[in-house]
Amino acid sequence: YAPTETAIDETYQFLADNGDIYSEHIDAQIPWDAWMNNNPLPPAFSSDIAARALRKISDSKLTVSVSLLNNARDELASDFDGTVPSYDALDDIHIENAFFKHLKYITEQLNPEYLIIALEVNELLKNSPDKWDSYKSLITKVRLRIKEEFPGLEVSESITLHNFYQPDVANSEEFIEEITNYANSLDFVPISFYPFFKGLSKKEDFQKAFDF
Repeated sequence: YAPTETAIDETYQFLADNGDIYSEHIDAQIPWDAWMNNNPLPPAFSSDIAARALRKISDSKLTVSVSLLNNARDELASDFDGTVPSYDALDDIHIENAFFKHLKYITEQLNPEYLIIALEVNELLKNSPDKWDSYKSLITKVRLRIKEEFPGLEVSESITLHNFYQPDVANSEEFIEEITNYANSLDFVPISFYPFFKGLSKKEDFQKAFDF
């Protein structure tokens, strides 16, 4: 509720007192250069992960969500210097290896029960459809490597409900079918939902979306 150590500590205490499961949401830069070239991790990244690990709630299950994509969900997340790694296709081996290292590090540090390895992925299909096939190839390879490294870990990717229920695309039926089939291949299906993007404001409107 505020960007202070006290507020953070009190939030974790509230979660410990009132919840069975909580989420760590890591939707920021990725230290691509460090992972690709074996350079030191940026202190802003390593200290952030260490702080989350220090505050881990021992009696609650943990979901960790990690973004592969930028906030616009049309490109890879940038590095801490603002650059995006060059690639011919998203499933280039240097992208795969770096992102696997990124997820492995976070998973080792935080030890979650559930891991979301990319956020709002249907937005990439909507915003950059030419990257969708190479994205699926990349994330499938990374998912398999993570599950081999951490047997028993539940792994998924999140989707936005508002652009699944009412996708702003030319061929909505084809889009919905593609995302439905893709979501059904995952261990579980996390969603984010911003109903105001679609002018939904009433309880019955929300329920229609959830029932979809």
